Amino acid sequence: MINTAYGAYDGPGWERMCQQVFARKFQGYQRIVPSPGDFGLEGYVKPQGWAFQCYCPEKLYTGAELHTHLRDKISRDLGKLRRNASELPTVLGETLITRWIFVTPDTGSHKLLAHAQVKEAELRSWGLAFVHPQVTVEIQGGEFYAQEIHQIRSEAGERPPTDTLVATLPVLEQPETVYEGHMRRKSNLRVSHRPDGQRVNAANAVFVATQRSFVECDDHFRRIEERLPLVHQRLVRIVNEFERYVDEQRHVFEGTPNGMTEHISKDLEERLRRDLGVALDGHEIQALTRQVVARWLAICTLDYE
Repeated sequence: MINTAYGAYDGPGWERMCQQVFARKFQGYQRIVPSPGDFGLEGYVKPQGWAFQCYCPEKLYTGAELHTHLRDKISRDLGKLRRNASELPTVLGETLITRWIFVTPDTGSHKLLAHAQVKEAELRSWGLAFVHPQVTVEIQGGEFYAQEIHQIRSEAGERPPTDTLVATLPVLEQPETVYEGHMRRKSNLRVSHRPDGQRVNAANAVFVATQRSFVECDDHFRRIEERLPLVHQRLVRIVNEFERYVDEQRHVFEGTPNGMTEHISKDLEERLRRDLGVALDGHEIQALTRQVVARWLAICTLDYE
């Protein structure tokens, strides 16, 4: 399963989503059940002869690797049309395929379009009885169906935001040394219960770990924004809203500074798992929790009074 801009999917999950989208969007859509094997088609729109094939990679690839997988998948599936030339007319009836459309969350490189042109010419040259002489081979990313996907996911319980919170992290405007000073002071407070002989080393270790997480935070959020913009928007909204709770805890929490930090970290991680567990794995949620708490320690959203 991979995280996409439209949710977390594996191959079967993406196909199920596409089937729902096609059935809603195209009147006369006919699903082809893949049993005992598919024909290089997930289904087709009977009146227009638009044929669809879906594909979602099983893991995240580099750009070059993704292109290779998408290219080879298109070649294999178009080859199935030729191999199943005797059976497909019994499924399609009088429908001629006028468009063969490959639907994948991320189309990767523009080189895939060039490959589609090559395969289009090849498909036309086969002269298959159930394929229109001017058939086209087309590539579509998830953006072609984003509205329908969002609607289906919303109906399944993923409601769209209705408040007016601005989904951005607070801008860091102070010199780096100011943030380091905050983290150093709070690191000392978090280990103040330790014996005198251990306190300095412990405080330094906590400071170094907090500083590293603080530096990682904004870059991590930026990568999520580039790769998963919808997830990023929800993530920042959750963090923004949770900041109000953190600000309240600094006034009412009864316990040690370290206890308060651990308490807030646990609550935030649980909230992220509950709301983003479908899109982000446990390791990434742990990392985000650590980095967000470090950011709060640096900019003083999280403080001890």
